[in-house]
Amino acid sequence: MTSSSAIKNENASDYFVALRTTITLLQQGVATGTWGKVQNYVVQQMRNADIDTTREQALEEWLRGGIASAVQGVPLTEAQAVLHYTYVALSEYLGPCEADSRVGRAVQQADERTATLGARAGHLL
Repeated sequence: MTSSSAIKNENASDYFVALRTTITLLQQGVATGTWGKVQNYVVQQMRNADIDTTREQALEEWLRGGIASAVQGVPLTEAQAVLHYTYVALSEYLGPCEADSRVGRAVQQADERTATLGARAGHLL
């Protein structure tokens, strides 16, 4: 995982765009019921983590498709956690090989789609 100090000088909102793109790509091809379980797992892990309740609620709203402004001021380390928890949930529900493959493809495609932002989803790994 890239340290947040390596990316903190970048525009945080660009990283959330890259992360949203990655999450959207990860969702493609996953059954609706399974994706709901993935989201629920991520939300539960965020609740279990030592994260400010307001930021946790903002991340949950954003993760479930809410407005991007909900995550303004949320530290990038918490964005990294969202991607990590998503990977863990995909490993649980789809198997580790499928999760590795999906995350690799999604990050590569997200980086290609958001190349003009200067924020790479791969930096959040």
